[in-house]
Amino acid sequence: MRELAHGDYELKLEGNIVHCFPKGGFNRTGIIALRSEIIALAPKNQSWVLFEHPLSEAGLTPDGATELYSSYTLFEKMGCKAVALEICSTWQYIIEKLLTDELTIPVYFDNDSHILTAKLNQVLASKQSTP
Repeated sequence: MRELAHGDYELKLEGNIVHCFPKGGFNRTGIIALRSEIIALAPKNQSWVLFEHPLSEAGLTPDGATELYSSYTLFEKMGCKAVALEICSTWQYIIEKLLTDELTIPVYFDNDSHILTAKLNQVLASKQSTP
């Protein structure tokens, strides 16, 4: 039997920043569906960053967390230079432990979107000035 995708989201592109607003619990199939839409929306042949805004409104199943790690790895290969998560401190600790140990792409966590926006803009500026 085919697994149904769990998790809702909205995506928005602002310049070279892909914004993702997830809600609900995401399983593996839900993360795969989200990944496909992010790839379709992301700028092609140029640097971009992913800004996720789960706050405290989204969660992950264990297989969803594994798939999220795979997504970040794939995004990096497709020109994504950093990921930011606007997230509450409870989820930050959990996600940080799950994701950042082996990832080579920078992942930033904070509950202040202004701080994260500044970090992502710095990343984009440094990547665009590098040949």
